[in-house]
Amino acid sequence: MRLFKKQLVVLTLNVLVFLVLASTISNYTTSYFEGEATSGTSSITLPTAASDSSTAFTTSTIFSGTGGLNSISPSQTSIGSAITTTHIYLGVDGYLLGSTSSTAQGVFFFKTTNYITSISATFKKYSTELAQITLRSGNTSGTGLKSTSYTLLSDDSTKTVQLSNTSSFYFAITTGTSSTNNNIYLSSLSYEYDNNIYQSLAYSFNFINGGSSGTNDYTLTNSQTDISYELDNPGGTSGTTSWTADWANLSLTTGTRIGTGSTAADSSVRTDDTTAWANIRSNFTFSESINVVRIINAVIPSSSINSIYLQSSSDGSSWTTVSVRTTANINNSVLTFNEFTIDSNSYIRIGITTNGSEANRQFHFTGMQILSYSLCN
Repeated sequence: MRLFKKQLVVLTLNVLVFLVLASTISNYTTSYFEGEATSGTSSITLPTAASDSSTAFTTSTIFSGTGGLNSISPSQTSIGSAITTTHIYLGVDGYLLGSTSSTAQGVFFFKTTNYITSISATFKKYSTELAQITLRSGNTSGTGLKSTSYTLLSDDSTKTVQLSNTSSFYFAITTGTSSTNNNIYLSSLSYEYDNNIYQSLAYSFNFINGGSSGTNDYTLTNSQTDISYELDNPGGTSGTTSWTADWANLSLTTGTRIGTGSTAADSSVRTDDTTAWANIRSNFTFSESINVVRIINAVIPSSSINSIYLQSSSDGSSWTTVSVRTTANINNSVLTFNEFTIDSNSYIRIGITTNGSEANRQFHFTGMQILSYSLCN
């Protein structure tokens, strides 16, 4: 058995804003646990009953009570604890969420034992009425940035809703709040998990709104923006980090884009810090060595993107290409750079090369994870 070192997760709802310029970030509180890193898939089929129960589960009985998770053979796996159980009943097709006698919302908020990277929930219709459901990943209070919603229609008998790139231990399933859309059976759950990622996760950044800049001009260079931490950042979510972009749209509510406009020249890879190309770079260095960089929700809206580059620099002026990827390397909306070691106290930048006159030659993403194998020594 190896002894892995990881950061103590400190999750908070409040984001305190401060600027980190030309500095080194290191925000570790270390703890230790014994065990091997694991990854894989897990699925559970929820218990059923001959008729719908009129007694709602509590946070304890949903495990130990009749039809609770602990009754699943061989084990319920993955779900470690229930945080909120509101209007959840043992039903004929799984767990019935929502009240059949009022407009009360059904809520199942739980914590998983593994670091979930993708989760799917399969629902079955309670009646012929519409049914609104929401699947959300978040933090200790159940709020977060990633969610997906669906309304079961009249021709839907079952529906599987998936939330990819979650990177979380916390998940909430909720129903609607009106008499016509607040009842649904939750019949099964399935997960993809990767504890290797969490054990070596150093930093997780939230690029979903482009940070503080607000610029949407792809011709601008040296656009500075403050990027917040993602909810799964091991050091917590307080504070921001400073980045600079050339040729970028930092005003979106759905992600960050680097690229070229319809009249701009093509983007070509550079190794200096003065010649413009489509890129975004850190204004701070990382105190840990870097072995993996994961770009979350990576999307290439144009066929005129040649390659995506990861570069590093010891001084922020001269840059070295560390790894190159193409659109074919995007797997389940995640672009992974790996099989390298970037020295500690280095800057990083992500850039693209383009080829063609097509408009919107851009690379879109919502998050970035920095992994360091030094945390597993």
